[in-house]
Amino acid sequence: MRRVHRALVRLGGRVVVGTDAGIFPSKPHDVLPYSVEDLRNLGLSPVASLAAMTSQAAIACGVEGRKGRIRAGADADLLVIGGDPIQDPASLCDVRAVFRAGSRVR
Repeated sequence: MRRVHRALVRLGGRVVVGTDAGIFPSKPHDVLPYSVEDLRNLGLSPVASLAAMTSQAAIACGVEGRKGRIRAGADADLLVIGGDPIQDPASLCDVRAVFRAGSRVR
């Protein structure tokens, strides 16, 4: 399967990451940040890896006007972390705050 994924990346295919986490105990909510390392191993850059979880996922779901980017008019669903995920992907696991529609929920 990794060979197919690497070929998709090499050929310029759109890579999107998502999760159905939380539906069973074996699928915890905190697995998405760990996919950055997998994406890097497939050949994606740090920026492309983050885009796969944000802007590219929003495009694939048809909600790119509201989700996946920080800009005026978007929903302001934000994850505040303690580091730069481009330099240190593990910083995605250092969650400091979560905002949904501009309101802090964690």
